[in-house]
Amino acid sequence: MALQPNELFVADSFVRHFGKKYKYEEGENPPDIYLISDSEKVAVEITRLSEISFNQEGKIQNRVTEDSFGLRVCDTLKSTLTNYIPKGMSFKLVLRVPVENPKKYKKDLYNFLKKLCSQNMKIGDKFCDSKLDVDVKIISAQYGQEKIICYVVNKNSNSDILHNAEIILKVRILDKIKKCEKIISKGSVWLALYNGCVVAEEKTYVQAFKNISTDHSFEKIFLVSNEGVIRQLS
Repeated sequence: MALQPNELFVADSFVRHFGKKYKYEEGENPPDIYLISDSEKVAVEITRLSEISFNQEGKIQNRVTEDSFGLRVCDTLKSTLTNYIPKGMSFKLVLRVPVENPKKYKKDLYNFLKKLCSQNMKIGDKFCDSKLDVDVKIISAQYGQEKIICYVVNKNSNSDILHNAEIILKVRILDKIKKCEKIISKGSVWLALYNGCVVAEEKTYVQAFKNISTDHSFEKIFLVSNEGVIRQLS
């Protein structure tokens, strides 16, 4: 199986970090890659750190999936509703996710906004729909500005960044401990945590890693930033 773009990025980052001491080759999944030098062959499992949210029972959800729905709704509105918005005006929307019935939500939101377009609106007017949990503000459309601007708010997110980072690390490490039991190689096994969407700053993850107590068999664990900077956590 070919490496994913984020896996290739992490592999290249390791080669740069170690001054080309290693070259890499694709692994059997697990691991994702092997780092190979003249004296050793290291198995490296790569995982991406993603934002989380919590459902009503407190169970962890994939926040990226929930937020992506809101972004897709925004793209759909831009393609279907833009021509109905009066000249000189733009809609600034606050969309709150997740929603119970995505299909009905998209239909009802479109009808609500299209109905606004037929009203006598002026710059600065604000509207809301409590059932859809959406806020709309009418703003002046500057030259070249999109007619629909969206802000996606996750209702189930936790504002405690350190707490979130602790949970994210623990979940990813535990998941990879189980997966890496299948690694055939008898050599060293490293874990690379890729902070590709910058869920939290490096210093937050460093502190979060110190706070959690998760037994693991990885010889080393690394944090890889979106810029390719590598920081060893253990």
